[in-house]
Amino acid sequence: MPTTIRPAISSDIPALIDISASVNPWKVACSLPGAEPDKIAQPIDVTSKTALYEKWIAVTEWDEKKSRIFVAEVDGTVLGWMLVAAGCPGYFEVMDVKQIYVANITVHRAHGGQGIGDAMVSWLKTEAKRLDTEIIRAECAKGRLERWYNKNGFLSVPYRGTAAGYPNDVHTMLEMHTNVFKDA
Repeated sequence: MPTTIRPAISSDIPALIDISASVNPWKVACSLPGAEPDKIAQPIDVTSKTALYEKWIAVTEWDEKKSRIFVAEVDGTVLGWMLVAAGCPGYFEVMDVKQIYVANITVHRAHGGQGIGDAMVSWLKTEAKRLDTEIIRAECAKGRLERWYNKNGFLSVPYRGTAAGYPNDVHTMLEMHTNVFKDA
């Protein structure tokens, strides 16, 4: 089935919450950043999650200071989401180029390995080309996630930002220069 990427809407929030809840136990098992071991057995705070997703859904244009949320649908069912912005966090190296920052790509655990995350990256490449973006940047835990980003065209790069305590031992920065696919 083809994957459709579109901006998230308010009616997607239950699926966004379900998708996020599905990956937390896996993040904890892998000791990944963002894992919340104390929340595995607790019910999700739907009110705070809803407010957060609503904030991102309200952003409908690309903005350097605000993140946008997009969903991945397969056969009408939301199975993944990504949070992206037209700039980078303040602790990244300043670059005088148009860029997109991938804050998060999440696919429901039951649907991992089906190409949904790959489809989100592919869509992002097309969007970057449309926006005349020069670089797509991300960061993730070293290991399995890093290899997935590498498979999708990102290069692992040394941290060159301003955060004194950046966890280089377990975390990596990633970049994809868009000139590698603009003419493809």
